[in-house]
Amino acid sequence: MLPESLKRLIDDLANLPGLGPRSAERLALFLLQQEDKYLSHLAAQIRELKKGVDTCPRCFGFSSGGTCDICADSKRDASQLCIVEDPLDIYPLEKTGSYDGLYFVLGGLVDPVRGTLLDALRGEELRSRLAEGEVKEVIFALDFSFEGEATVTLIAEEFADSPVRFSRLARGLPTGASLDFADGDTLAESMKYRREFTPGGGS
Repeated sequence: MLPESLKRLIDDLANLPGLGPRSAERLALFLLQQEDKYLSHLAAQIRELKKGVDTCPRCFGFSSGGTCDICADSKRDASQLCIVEDPLDIYPLEKTGSYDGLYFVLGGLVDPVRGTLLDALRGEELRSRLAEGEVKEVIFALDFSFEGEATVTLIAEEFADSPVRFSRLARGLPTGASLDFADGDTLAESMKYRREFTPGGGS
């Protein structure tokens, strides 16, 4: 029988994304074997996490407070707006060095089956951003999944009469694969050879 404190830790760790019961047990055992100094440091980092990470009011990615470094960089190409699902999707694209435009974090994907439409995400914020008139091309860096396809189609259809051009990353990524699991070369090629998207015409 496991000590109650260890059992509670394993149960909590098992609730983290990507961790199952066995992985949680191994991680708990690892932590149990560490020195108090390391555990205190780790606990302090977790406590400070919410205080040190903010949401950029412009792109809704992560920031250290206020506007993020990417949005604040006047050298970025403001005519290009890359739409991603969540903030972590920005960083694999940044690491490739193949894109110098700006980003917009949608906060999820459209799922018609579950009734999740654009307004349940950041649809209104996206409309306001495009209404400013500075964006000339919207690049969809979303999963090639049912939800990803539905999201791309819905947004492109809504803005079909606007002068904005829509494009998608080239299909170098496996269907359903997340951006953070793609290697840098694949992402760079997908961005370089992105394809124009038109509602009803595919990409």
